[in-house]
Amino acid sequence: MTNNKQQSAVDIIYQRMSDKIVMQDVNKGLICIHISHDDFIKLAKQAKEMEEEQMIDFAYKALMEADMTSNRYVDVDKLYNKTYRGDN
Repeated sequence: MTNNKQQSAVDIIYQRMSDKIVMQDVNKGLICIHISHDDFIKLAKQAKEMEEEQMIDFAYKALMEADMTSNRYVDVDKLYNKTYRGDN
């Protein structure tokens, strides 16, 4: 079984922020992230652009699946899970 999961904008921003962690205090539930203001703004902008592209791609994918199955309705939860969570 192959996993064709695509990373969402949230996954990308989480990973990039995780890469910036410089200190963790598990007992207090705190983390310290070192990122410049410019890099933070740039990351947020990239994530928003990626999210927009993914939403459009997902809408097209849902419409194509509805057309291919000659079905008026598509189980978008199932399609989302297949696309972003790797569910088959």
